[in-house]
Parts: sequence; C-alpha cells; structure tokens
Amino acid sequence: MKIGPARPGSGIAGRAGWGVADQVVSSGTNFAVNVLVLRTLGVEAFGAFSLAFFVYLIAISVARAYPMEPLAIRYTLRPEQDWRNGTASALGTAGGAAIVLGVALIGTGIVLGGVLGAAFIGLGIGMPGLMLQDAVRMAFFSRGRARLAFWNDLVWLAALVPAFAVTILVGGGVLLITAAWGIAATLAALFGLRQLRLVPRPSGAGAWWHEHRDLGPRFLAEAFLRTILVQIALIGIGVIAGIAAVGYIRGAQLLMAPIQIVFLGLTAVLVPEAVRAAAHGPGTLRRLVAAVSAGQLGLAVAWTLSVFVGFAVVGPVVLGGGWRSFEPFVPPAAAYQIALVATAGPQMALRALGDARRSLRATISASVAGLVLPVALATNGAVAAAWGIALAASIGVVIWWPMSAMGIRSWQQRAEQANSGTTRTTPTPP
Repeated sequence: MKIGPARPGSGIAGRAGWGVADQVVSSGTNFAVNVLVLRTLGVEAFGAFSLAFFVYLIAISVARAYPMEPLAIRYTLRPEQDWRNGTASALGTAGGAAIVLGVALIGTGIVLGGVLGAAFIGLGIGMPGLMLQDAVRMAFFSRGRARLAFWNDLVWLAALVPAFAVTILVGGGVLLITAAWGIAATLAALFGLRQLRLVPRPSGAGAWWHEHRDLGPRFLAEAFLRTILVQIALIGIGVIAGIAAVGYIRGAQLLMAPIQIVFLGLTAVLVPEAVRAAAHGPGTLRRLVAAVSAGQLGLAVAWTLSVFVGFAVVGPVVLGGGWRSFEPFVPPAAAYQIALVATAGPQMALRALGDARRSLRATISASVAGLVLPVALATNGAVAAAWGIALAASIGVVIWWPMSAMGIRSWQQRAEQANSGTTRTTPTPP
C-alpha cells in the first residue's frame, strides 16, 4: 500500500477532523477500560490498574517524543521510499524499547506480588502491542493519513469487546484483564503494519538515534518533565491541602475533557501540517500558528461558557451527588485548559522546525512554574492550589509565544544567510 504525502495546504481541515475523531475513539477506549476495571474488579484492583495505566501513559509519551516525533519532523515531506525506510526504523526502535520495558515490568510484577504485581505483569505482557499500536498511529499522522489511524483505533476497540468478554466470563482478575487490553492493542498494531505494508526494523535503532541525536535527548527530557512534574505537583498538593483537594481538582478538570480530547487529537496531526507549511516559508507557518491558536481558543472558550451555563445539568452527570462541592474548582479548571490550548500553536511551530533547544528551554521554565506555584499556593487551601495550576499554565503562554517567535525568526535568518549570493529558495525546516 502506497501512502504518499498529503499535499501542502490541501485538506488540512479534513485531516484535523480525522485526528480529533481518532482521539475521541482512543480516549474513549481508555476511559471505558478504566470504568470496566473499576466496576468488575473493585476499588483495590482499580487502584493497581491505575498505577499500571500511569506507567503506560509515561511510556507512550516518551515513545511519541522519541522515536516518533523525528519521523514527523524530518520525514513528512520525504519521498515514499525514504519515508518507508524511516518508518521501519522508528517503529523498530519503539518496538524494541517496548519489549525491554515489557520484560522489566513482568520482573517487577513478580517481585512486588499481590494485586499490584499482577497488574504490572499484565501490563508487561501487553506493553509491546500497546506501544507499537500507538507508534503506528503516529506514523499515519506523519504522512497526513489520520483517517487510517482512526480505523486502526476502531480495530483496537472491536478487538477489546471479545477480549474483555472472555476475560470476565472466566473470572479473570487484574492480570488477565490488563493483558487482554494489551493483546487487543497487539492485534490492532499488526493490522496497522498490514495497512503500512512494512515490517519494523529494530536493527535500525542505532542509526535512527545517530541521525536524530540532536532531537532525541531533548525530546525525551521534555516528555519526562511534562509527565513527571505534573504528578509531583499533584502529590505535593495532596500532602499540603489533603488528598480530597486532588480529587476536587481532577474532578473539575473532567468537565473540560472535550477540550483536552480536541487538543490531543490536533497535536498529533498538526506537527506534520506545520512541516508542510514551513516548506512554503515563514509567513505560511506564522499564519498556520495563528489559525490553530485562534481556532482552539475559540473552541475552548465556547465549551467553557457552555459548562458554566449548564453546570447544574452537567455537574450531577459527570461528578455525581456531590457535584456542588466542585463548583469553586470549575473556573480555575477552565482557565487552565484555555491557557494550555493557547500554547498549542507555538509548540507546534518549534516542533516543526526541529528547534529542540528552544522547545526544551520553554518546557523547563513552564514545568518548573507548574510545580512550584500550585504547591506553594496549596498552603492557602485546595481552591488556591487549583488557581496555582491555572496561573502556571498562563505563565506557560508567556514563555512559549516569544520562544516560538525567536525560533521562526532565527530559522528565517539562517535560511537568508544560506541563500545570500545564490538564487533565493524557500527555507526548509531541518
């Protein structure tokens, strides 16, 4: 199957729509898995599964940062055979890392024992399929084929139904249900490789690292900072303001889930789109950044207003009987999500330009603010901590936009210097 590159500027809205639809299926699947575990296995097993699920989220975040993001940045516009070779190496790198991680998780589970150990063993069994399936999705996005990623996630969802049915019928515990989740992902990953008509090449992992050694370490550092520091901040809030404070903050954020789904869905699609825009010059890239930011901000504000107006209806459905207690936390949750989507455009631009140095600097500054401010304000109570999270995200906006502007300007200047004295050409991202 030939998967040629999407034409620059053509069908962006359609590809973005497929990306959001894919994220709805992906997020919905993970949400349903968590609900199923809670309702069929009880609170203790759900707690163990939640810890395993957190490990999965870290692994996916890291694998997307490296090896998959360099594929989107540097291979989106490459000829078909070059892209296929790069994809085979990227998928081989992700698959090899997943196998190593899976073995480590199984060993950790055996040592831990009990229900938590069982959850880790189940995750270790399924980890290769879980990571490879997500890597296949990222490969589709890099070629502007979000529609194929959507169908692949539907295959995963379809495989989950019989897998869970059999597990529940045989009375399986957290080990079997976690493994079934991963095995269903493995089937989807294999289907994705058939869609791509290629085989992952683990032997290319060393060459892939060498080729992208300027991006890999920085992207990996960003992934760890974004994932770990958020959890540390929540732990700090829990210690200072009480565990209930974390529950109220996360509960209010659930009301903003549609914004998060759109944000995540567009993030995977828009980095390759920015690479295509950059191929037409800095002006086209700036216009795309402005359009993406304005569009996402408009959606975020519209949803926030609808939540405020309809809180008496939405609150009981999402938050249950104690929904009134969450009301003071809704405004800071809304402010946090609006500030978060406001950084989507500049983050996308720096990624597309391969400006890992500026991207890491912005991530470090924003992540430190996201750790320090909520924990410091938690001494004034749970609501103050929630506003600390929103304030930190707002500081992130102030950090990302100037950093992005500097990155585009620096890239343009380098291109002009390279073209001085020669026939002027369109600057090309690294």
